[in-house]
Amino acid sequence: HKAIAQSGSVLNPWAWGQRNGLQLAEKLGKKVTSEKEALILLRGLSDVQLYETSLLLTDDFMNMAVRRPFGPIIEKPNPTAFLCEDPALILATGRYNQVPQILGACSNEGLIYEFSTFFRVSADFQPEKQIIPWNVKLAAESKTLWQKRLSQLYYKDGVKKSGVFEQIGDVGFYVGVTESTKLALKNAKQPIYLYKFSYQADMVKQLYKLMRLPESTAGVAHGMDGNFLFPCRWIPGVELEVNAEDAKAIQSVVEIWTNFAYTGNPHTQWEPVTDLENLKYLDIDKETQMRNQLLKERLDVWANLTQNTGFSLTALDTPAK
Repeated sequence: HKAIAQSGSVLNPWAWGQRNGLQLAEKLGKKVTSEKEALILLRGLSDVQLYETSLLLTDDFMNMAVRRPFGPIIEKPNPTAFLCEDPALILATGRYNQVPQILGACSNEGLIYEFSTFFRVSADFQPEKQIIPWNVKLAAESKTLWQKRLSQLYYKDGVKKSGVFEQIGDVGFYVGVTESTKLALKNAKQPIYLYKFSYQADMVKQLYKLMRLPESTAGVAHGMDGNFLFPCRWIPGVELEVNAEDAKAIQSVVEIWTNFAYTGNPHTQWEPVTDLENLKYLDIDKETQMRNQLLKERLDVWANLTQNTGFSLTALDTPAK
């Protein structure tokens, strides 16, 4: 077996929900006293009723400082439980499924927030208050200091979209991906390969144009690497044109991923990560090459924060807002 995790990690703040069955029941005007009663109630609803009920709980996907209402949780031990322990601890102690892994993300993950009203940055966006994800625990005084330090990292010249995209990309993707890589590497018995997808193909530029993004838009947004593995229709009824250069890149990416899926080895210049202090990675671009120190300036600041605080996913019973 092998594992490929593209633009996602168990440590990303958006990947976790809350234990909120009782709160959902209350929103429906029903009084229940146990999760079992809440489950029976919710199972009795139609799909439309479930959807409408979900809208009663706020889900601000962009705000990484707030735990989302829906998603996986760490369960209390029981015969049918899937996950009963903090994944950060499982990774750090090497008790995960030891198989070859590929992890990585796109060069401008945060750009996805320009793609739809669901993701778009709201007018009342407050970067300093939303910059520390909910699963990094800090005392109030330390939190204030770190909020200011991180705000300087992204907004030293004022709040601009480029800084917003970097913040969202780092907090929502890169911090979790790189920190989970480091945790897994401590006791890894199989190779771990890290990548950054930087190739802004012509078909990606076509999509940006259709989304009415400026021609100067840089980087590869979240999910764009999927275009190099599968036929992706981002807009119903619209086929993106694939030129010769893009077709060559598609063939190369498919070959690398397929080699890995078959053998656990990409069979290219791609070297596995071996040093916690130097996260070497494959930069997939027009000229694909190995590089060192993935997003070093920004991720070093985050590494300093997480090393002193760690991740905590175990707040099981936080009620949804």
